[in-house]
Amino acid sequence: MDIYEVVKNLIDEWDPYGLLNINCPNDEYEYEIKEIVKNIYLESSINEIANKISQIFIKSFNEPDIFCIENCLNVSKLIKKKMEDNLFYYFVDYYKSNSKNDNHFEKFHLLFEKLKKDYESNIIDRIKVYNILMENISENDKWYTGCVQMIKRLKEWKNL
Repeated sequence: MDIYEVVKNLIDEWDPYGLLNINCPNDEYEYEIKEIVKNIYLESSINEIANKISQIFIKSFNEPDIFCIENCLNVSKLIKKKMEDNLFYYFVDYYKSNSKNDNHFEKFHLLFEKLKKDYESNIIDRIKVYNILMENISENDKWYTGCVQMIKRLKEWKNL
């Protein structure tokens, strides 16, 4: 799922002004969703995302009390979690597509496939996924640039 779909689904579900709840068109928050997508990044913190959502909705609806940062935090957390889940799936696909290149990629491809199934089945959570990955990273694996990035990003992912 791309970032636009993530934000659209979550903003529509949030329906902060109750417009979709009274059968308004499905594109009621289209402008706000597009603005949010343009202004957030994978590296954005939950607070940064909440701030952007707040600014954009205040600009559109001129309701600073309704769209204060505190009221935008829950949807911001959900957006950040979904963005980070996409990151996990990026690594699943990355190691799968490169698994024929060498043993490093094959090793992580097999591990990610198992972790993906267990994660999606709620057998393990983010913390357990990260810990299992860390237990399986050798000193030789750390020489791969992708592995260093994976460690850094998945550490952030598990802390959400």
